[in-house]
Amino acid sequence: MDKLKNDDFVAMAYRCNVNIALEEGNKVNQQELPNDRWKHFRDTVTAVASATLGKLTGTQPRKPWISQEMIDKTEERRQWKNVNTDEYR
Repeated sequence: MDKLKNDDFVAMAYRCNVNIALEEGNKVNQQELPNDRWKHFRDTVTAVASATLGKLTGTQPRKPWISQEMIDKTEERRQWKNVNTDEYR
């Protein structure tokens, strides 16, 4: 999504490719059922997006505001929390 927001050339290429692909599909599949038309639309947009923008590699953080330091502190807390010794009772 960042490529579409930040790069006008990529956004224009994506829009043009989607329009061309959908027009070709509409010429061939005029008499399809609505579910089949939806599947064709979804597959076309997905294929054009992966061809134009590429696929994401690796995992993206769900909450980007959580830093690695916060994750490390949480893990340290879990380790100490699970320690069952007599001196802490």
